[in-house]
Amino acid sequence: MILAFDNGRVTPFASLAQWEAWRAELAAAAQAEARAASAATSKPRADGDAASAGARRRLGYIEQREYDAIEANIAAAEAALAAAVTESERPENASDGAKLVELLALTAKHQAEVDRLYARWAELEAKLTAGGG
Repeated sequence: MILAFDNGRVTPFASLAQWEAWRAELAAAAQAEARAASAATSKPRADGDAASAGARRRLGYIEQREYDAIEANIAAAEAALAAAVTESERPENASDGAKLVELLALTAKHQAEVDRLYARWAELEAKLTAGGG
């Protein structure tokens, strides 16, 4: 039996395949949610693509660089989260209470970073569609 810890909930799985399917569903749902938030904040302007290109110039230099790199940063943060989750679910760590608590804290830290990056991405997208306002 595999136990998954997610936001204070414990979900049991009979097999690793079930757990992997559940993780894939969670990842897909998170990506769909991020895309929906992005799409909601980046609706096309009435002026067309020229207005969108003009809006991009309204981000400051540092924000534009952050925006350009944010997808890669999210991917890296999600990889770190997946690695922490995998490590916390290894049998030898699951049987060591102190180690498990440490790993779950690390997992929570990585989850918070992923959440922060998605929120920042949505914030930058909103600035782009609002023309920097």
